[in-house]
Amino acid sequence: PTLFDIDNDNDLDLIVGEARGNLNFIENTGGINNFNFKLQYEEFGGVDVSEWWTNLGSSTPTFIVENNELILYVGSERGTIFKYNNIENNISGNFNLIDSFYLNINNGPNSSVAIGNLNNDSTVDFITGNKRGGLSLYLSGLDTITSSSAKILNQEKFKIFPNPVIND
Repeated sequence: PTLFDIDNDNDLDLIVGEARGNLNFIENTGGINNFNFKLQYEEFGGVDVSEWWTNLGSSTPTFIVENNELILYVGSERGTIFKYNNIENNISGNFNLIDSFYLNINNGPNSSVAIGNLNNDSTVDFITGNKRGGLSLYLSGLDTITSSSAKILNQEKFKIFPNPVIND
């Protein structure tokens, strides 16, 4: 799931991915401090990241504003990242699929993506995760995004621990 104010009413709504590859829009009909969630759409935006031969998709949504346009990135069972636009003022319609293999990223099954400006330039960077527990870092340049997982991660050793987490 992800929290995002998709309907522009100044509270956070839930957008939840499903194993079959679709998205659910669960609107916060309450307020900022007293949440009240109501399912609005089970096929939100017409998003479907499943393979043509199966009903598995494992959608994981992330929203970001790029160049003053709301963009949706969705991780998938197959490991690729889907990119959509035509979202604003269109929550009851179908979003526009821009790419189903964004930047040729495929780091393994059940991909998910986190997006932000990690290196203080003017473009977004990506961290992708997958079913195996791996992470890959993609740092952007002025016009392109390059895979930095090999360059950066081979220069420094990172440890994320404990794995799995244990509650004491």
